[in-house]
Amino acid sequence: MMTAAPEPPYQAARFLAPGRPRPLARRLAIHNRVVQRVRRFLDEQGYNEIPVASVAPVATSCEAMDTSFTLDHFGALAFAGQGGQLALESMVAQGFPAVWCESEGLRREWKVDERHLTAFKLIEAERENLDLAGLCDLQEHLVKAVAADLGAELLGGRHVTRLDRMLTLEHPRVTYREALAILNDRGWSMPFGEDLHRDAEATLSRYFGHLPFFVTHLPAALKPFNLQGDPDDAEQCLSVEYILPYAGETMDGGVRETDAAAMAERLERSPALGQQLERAEIFGRQQAAARPLGEDGPGAEELAAGHRSAIRRAWREHLEPFGRRELPRSGFALGVARLLQYLQGLDSIKDAVVAPRDRTAFAGAAPPAAATSAEDAGSA
Repeated sequence: MMTAAPEPPYQAARFLAPGRPRPLARRLAIHNRVVQRVRRFLDEQGYNEIPVASVAPVATSCEAMDTSFTLDHFGALAFAGQGGQLALESMVAQGFPAVWCESEGLRREWKVDERHLTAFKLIEAERENLDLAGLCDLQEHLVKAVAADLGAELLGGRHVTRLDRMLTLEHPRVTYREALAILNDRGWSMPFGEDLHRDAEATLSRYFGHLPFFVTHLPAALKPFNLQGDPDDAEQCLSVEYILPYAGETMDGGVRETDAAAMAERLERSPALGQQLERAEIFGRQQAAARPLGEDGPGAEELAAGHRSAIRRAWREHLEPFGRRELPRSGFALGVARLLQYLQGLDSIKDAVVAPRDRTAFAGAAPPAAATSAEDAGSA
């Protein structure tokens, strides 16, 4: 007597139901398969997973630090986590050659569109002695490994065919200056130093035949203080953005600076530090204003000075290990929701995740005036 074949995991037959947003079971199944494959890939590459805290004494995103949420951590100013890059760099400095982490980032993101969320999963990795070309290779191999693990029972035949083409071809790589030349030859007028916004990314995607592509050597002014400058062009840094159709910039990263003094100098001059010190001023005023009437205590300026001092001390402690010896390293951050958006060919990132959150997700959202003042906060 023949026995029935076991039912495919996740009740695959249900996943073929048409329509968007995709059924919850399918979305969850694809999410789990993708995240599991990313974890396995990093394990195969020799990376050690590092747990990261959800709060920190400084903003944990080295880019767009003004998008961090702040909290009162028992009277001290703290920042909600936006990733684990600083923790990973610290572990490399302590002798771990290849590390990665997974975190749930919170971002004070004012844009409400098909690419931006205020809560999202990040997977980040950092490795010693990896140059920019090797970093691009690693990211391309990762995306291809994930895509190859998804069959028609999850994605449907049309998307498997689309991804098959991506799996067999090399993903184009251009410098930022080359990308500008392509855009300006096609009617754009983008000066050096302008960020590649979504329409520019779409033009480049069409130019490259709707394949994922890399843009390297971006302007140093657009990138974090801890990226190494391009020795051949002082206006650029050794950075990369991995841009996927539908989703746009899905991974970014670069080669880290090895000179602790140079990092400290660039941090001091960066808007990033200034934005955190401004949060210290605001937090000090809020604490002073919240004190019960008639209760003695330090004034707003004294409180703010203490918080500013704590921020500077935390940054000194982070940079201190890099002053002992040269630590060549590079790393990247992967936005999981955007990868899911690309793999499923979805127009909106909200259809790619189980519980999407943007600034309109809860009652009592900020009034329009506040939204307008911060409308351009966040990345493309």
